[in-house]
Amino acid sequence: MASDAECAKWEQLAADAAEEAAKHLPTPATLAVIRHALDGARLRLGGEDTGKHCIPFHPHHWRFGNVSLPVTSLQRGYVCRQDDFDVAKLPQTPETNWQLFCASFVFGYGQSGLGPFRFRRLTRRTAQPKLSAVIADARHLLRDCGPLSAYDYLRGDTTRIVPHWGPAFFTKLLYFADASGTALILDNQLARIVHRLSGMDHLVKRYGRSECWTTWRYGVYLAWMHRAADMMEVRPDFLEYALFTEARPRPRR
Repeated sequence: MASDAECAKWEQLAADAAEEAAKHLPTPATLAVIRHALDGARLRLGGEDTGKHCIPFHPHHWRFGNVSLPVTSLQRGYVCRQDDFDVAKLPQTPETNWQLFCASFVFGYGQSGLGPFRFRRLTRRTAQPKLSAVIADARHLLRDCGPLSAYDYLRGDTTRIVPHWGPAFFTKLLYFADASGTALILDNQLARIVHRLSGMDHLVKRYGRSECWTTWRYGVYLAWMHRAADMMEVRPDFLEYALFTEARPRPRR
């Protein structure tokens, strides 16, 4: 369990990040872009229930080793946010932490053929027992001190706690695991569109490539998303979904 002093440090960092985010709030022009994204998201979901956001995948590509996915997801060929929320609500054990890792990982890769390859590469370096223990530690920090504490732990200092598991994927697990609703996914598509809407630096490099997001930058991103969601009177994760789909490359005709 984290100490009160440790949690106070992360609370202060979150407060400082909120001050920074407040300098980059949406303008009337960018609010119009956000409103358009939200309207499109409502049409796709039939409302604002992000649990209905589903990602298709190829079940036969993931039937190897000790991959553990919800049976319904394997039968349907897609994994929904609600599936991962349901896994996260199970009593925490090494097995359920592993299930959450698998479900969030597949959610992140979908139909990409790179997913199974990168799953094998990651788990060769960090076996299931170690990975489950790391996730348990991260979830305790998330519960006790919030998402910045858990993010900082998973990001590590000079090397990642789990090699080949970067923020674009472990923030998915933190999002599903966070009962408070504070943690949000941050990946390249979201970094690009939030950079465009806010003008904040240190989210993407030239040509839209991702920066190596520090814990501070994740805190500023979270604060900006929560403030923007308040302005639009929607839940932060619905805004995240809307911006993610707005930033997604459109197929060429």
